[in-house]
Amino acid sequence: MVETGPLVPLVPALAFSLTADQAVKGVLLGRAAQRALVSRSGLLAIRPRLSGRTFAGRIGVGPAGLLVAWSLCLLAALLLAPRAGLFGGALAQAALGVAFGGAAGNLADLLRRGRVVDYLEVGPWPAFNLPDVAIVSGVIGALIAR
Repeated sequence: MVETGPLVPLVPALAFSLTADQAVKGVLLGRAAQRALVSRSGLLAIRPRLSGRTFAGRIGVGPAGLLVAWSLCLLAALLLAPRAGLFGGALAQAALGVAFGGAAGNLADLLRRGRVVDYLEVGPWPAFNLPDVAIVSGVIGALIAR
């Protein structure tokens, strides 16, 4: 793979993922304030709700600890991984950016609201949000493309 440097395209993908997340949550929370169910069809419902059930919270890690962990992981992805020959390709970097942006979106919720805004309800699964999808798909994509 061609080396593209640690900042290209991780940072733009992170910024896009975070911005899209906060925009969607802003719209959904605005609709919720008007008491409007955004969408419901079959197995899928879209309605915002604040979720305090985070894994980190259950094991005693608060928002400050998560911010430190996120920052350290981002620094490792930017500075150490490329030097070790990992995630040097553009696709791997973009996937990591999407994952970090999703994590930043949920972290922003915790820091601003004390809870994460979940809004997707699919069948019997617990509610989740697009940042959750971004984290999982971004990490899987980065591992495949590394």
